[in-house]
Amino acid sequence: MAGTSFPQSRGGDTGVTAVGATQYGSPVLENSTVVVSAVGSEVAVQLPPSNAGGPPLTVIVVGDASAQVFPPPNGSIQGGAIDAPFEVPLLVTATFVPVTDNDWAVNLSAAASAPPLVRTPEMEAEAAAKRVKEKAEVEAKAKAEAEKEAKDRAEVVRDEEDAEVRHRTKNKRHAAEAEAS
Repeated sequence: MAGTSFPQSRGGDTGVTAVGATQYGSPVLENSTVVVSAVGSEVAVQLPPSNAGGPPLTVIVVGDASAQVFPPPNGSIQGGAIDAPFEVPLLVTATFVPVTDNDWAVNLSAAASAPPLVRTPEMEAEAAAKRVKEKAEVEAKAKAEAEKEAKDRAEVVRDEEDAEVRHRTKNKRHAAEAEAS
């Protein structure tokens, strides 16, 4: 059976909040699959020290920004400069594979070619206009229902008043007929 085996394990998956914009002080990724919460413009995480043939590490960036993934100290990513970060776009899965001591290769998911999921001011304005329109429709429907209910109540009151007037007229007529007899 052909294939690659990664007997060493870093554990399951976990979440990490990326901080800062530098290699030092950024959290070191310890699990095999890490969901990185990237909020703001300067967010970074760091790969752990590696050795060739070690297990890969998968990073998924969520939030509202991309994340800088730094190699371990004196390491590189994708043949880049020593200690240079690799930017992982928002909502893209990046699999980091150790190729030599402290050097990593990276494979980005197909989503890297997809347009970024960013809400533009135009999208926000369109969504706001849609919410205003929906609110106006709901208010108009509620107003129409309230007017219909008020009209129905007024009609019931008029019917009751008309019935009362007919009843009094009938009673007067009966009283008059009784006196005449």
